[in-house]
Amino acid sequence: AFNYKTGSWADWVLETTGGAGVDLVICCVGAPYFNDNLHVLAPGGRLVMLGFLGGARVEHAKLAHIVLKDLTIIGSTLRSKDPDYKAKLAQDFANRFWDDFSSGILSPVVDSTFSHTDIHQAHERVAQNLNIGKVVVTFGSG
Repeated sequence: AFNYKTGSWADWVLETTGGAGVDLVICCVGAPYFNDNLHVLAPGGRLVMLGFLGGARVEHAKLAHIVLKDLTIIGSTLRSKDPDYKAKLAQDFANRFWDDFSSGILSPVVDSTFSHTDIHQAHERVAQNLNIGKVVVTFGSG
């Protein structure tokens, strides 16, 4: 894993892969990462755009990467999908990964936990982009 706040994640990916790049990038940040996403993809790679948390307008896109590296860009969202599709997707995910989460092979990255009475602090942490991982808000004593 790489902490994107400590250096260039794109440089790390290329260094880690010996310059080969990766076959798949899944991005929810959008515009600020678009060119780096294209840069780190290996020939024939796929970029899946799930959101635009950092913005949706790319000012200076390096479109040549798309053609020269034979890349595919896919846009996807769950927001507009019907509830049956979402339920099946959640069930498929649980079937595939539940045992890995239960055994600890996989685990979520939790940055911090706040009581719902401190929700303003949780929101501020996210708004200031201070978190690395999920910010959890708890309700009740459990």
